[in-house]
Amino acid sequence: NFRIPIVAYSSDPRFTRRMAVLGGVSPFLRDAPLSIDAWVKMVDEDLIAKGWATDGTRIVLVAGEPLGVAKATSSVITHVVQSPGRGGV
Repeated sequence: NFRIPIVAYSSDPRFTRRMAVLGGVSPFLRDAPLSIDAWVKMVDEDLIAKGWATDGTRIVLVAGEPLGVAKATSSVITHVVQSPGRGGV
C-alpha cells in the first residue's frame, strides 16, 4: 500500500490543530513568509531536516496568495527539493 505524505503549513494554530487529526497529514505551524520563494525554501529545509526528502526529491506545492490569507489557493508548483545553498526555486 503506497501513501503520499501530506505536509500542511499554516500560520494559524487553530488550523494546525485541526489538521493534526487528519490521517496522513503532518502540519507545521509557521509564520507566513513574505514570498512564495521564501516559503519554498522553508519547505525544502523542513523536509530535509525531518528526513522526509533529500536533494532531488520531486514534490508538489499548493499555496494561496497572498500567503497567510485563508481561502486564497491560487498556485500549484512542481518542485525539486534542494539543500540549503544549492540555488533558487
